[in-house]
Amino acid sequence: MGMLFLLCLDAGSARCPRPLVRCAHILHKKECLKQNQWGTLKIWWAPVLVRGKLHVVPLPEDFPGESPEGAAILAAKLLSVLKKRFPNEALPRIVYTDRGKGFFDLSGKITPAWDAGLTAAGLRPYQGQDASSQPGKMGDTLLHETAVSWLKAGLTETTPRRPHEETREQFFQRFTQVCAKANKTHDIEGLCQRWPDRLRDVVAKKGDVLSN
Repeated sequence: MGMLFLLCLDAGSARCPRPLVRCAHILHKKECLKQNQWGTLKIWWAPVLVRGKLHVVPLPEDFPGESPEGAAILAAKLLSVLKKRFPNEALPRIVYTDRGKGFFDLSGKITPAWDAGLTAAGLRPYQGQDASSQPGKMGDTLLHETAVSWLKAGLTETTPRRPHEETREQFFQRFTQVCAKANKTHDIEGLCQRWPDRLRDVVAKKGDVLSN
């Protein structure tokens, strides 16, 4: 039925000097995430790759962040994304993620909240109940890391002249446009089909860094 690829939960800021995108292995303006100054907004979202399309899932203002509770909220939102994307088709049911905090614990075991959330949505994890065989850091291999780099570039290009005045709603409006442009200008379908090739590349290079 197909597979979804989604990144570890990300956060952006609508009030830092320029758009901020955070993921498990790539971090710009790290100090901005730790600031607690008046007017700074931390905005959580999740990128999803499925059947040749890239989607951005906005997460609520009170989202608990990179945690099992946050992963459970995301699991519930995935089903609505899929139903909207495929109203008259069989839905993808397998979800691939990195080993982010909310998805798996340090030993690689799936968190109960993520497991329950996927089950409730009729989804299942690609890794099963144990992701210990998956390296914790493999950003050059993961497809969604490539997609997020495209989104980050788009956010940078569209930074408003007065970013400190951008509201949460305006940020997501801009983000939606950036995502739509990425779907038009990049080979998203080709990227979605690259997963077997990238795994073969990892074997061929004996685990060395890939050049994607």
